[in-house]
Amino acid sequence: MEGYSKDLKQTEKDFTTKLQQHEKQEEIYWKQKSRNKWLKEGDKNTKFFHQTTIHRRHFNKTASLRKDNGDRADNHEEMEGVLLEYFATLLSDPELARESDINEVVAHLPKVISPTQNELLMKPVDLGELEEALNQMKQGTTPGPDRFTINVFVQFWDLVKMDVHQIVEASREGGGILKAFNATFFTLIPKTEGADDPSLFRPISLYNMIYKLITKILDNHLKPILPLLISADKSIFVEA
Repeated sequence: MEGYSKDLKQTEKDFTTKLQQHEKQEEIYWKQKSRNKWLKEGDKNTKFFHQTTIHRRHFNKTASLRKDNGDRADNHEEMEGVLLEYFATLLSDPELARESDINEVVAHLPKVISPTQNELLMKPVDLGELEEALNQMKQGTTPGPDRFTINVFVQFWDLVKMDVHQIVEASREGGGILKAFNATFFTLIPKTEGADDPSLFRPISLYNMIYKLITKILDNHLKPILPLLISADKSIFVEA
């Protein structure tokens, strides 16, 4: 073709590759927005994910909320205040002196964990165990306050694994997760379409990936001894 050089052909190829990458990123973005669990990205499913997202937003949309006195809150600030007051009361923990009661109950619980098993529970986490826990986690889940999904850690594992390992070990040695990684997004999911009362919303917490990774490691530590901790009539909760 006249005027069609090798340089133009390479330029066309580069732009085509960039376009395909952009379309793939857009598809993954709308898949996350749609919260779809059964259809995977591929075959240009962007339109389907987009329509699913629109449907979810329509279902989750709240135009107003009913107050305790019967009035309605119909703007963002008022609805925020109604929800905050309701869930702050619902989820608050009353200031009670429970330590003595807890100690009394614990004193009657049988000790079923041996010193050897306790050492296994508390043992340091090595890189192999950390990577195993990472690979067991489901990809494509909702991001938390850090805005990362597990996909980011999998993709850049060689780059971040030492830092992640240091954080996990610091949490284990300190007996608790660092406050920065213990932060969550608190979101509300309507139980029914057109929910207009705070009691009709289900609260969920979106934890960041470091928190989820540490939880997964603890879960793996507990699995071998879980049958000792759960009675036979509750065995349905023990993985076969």
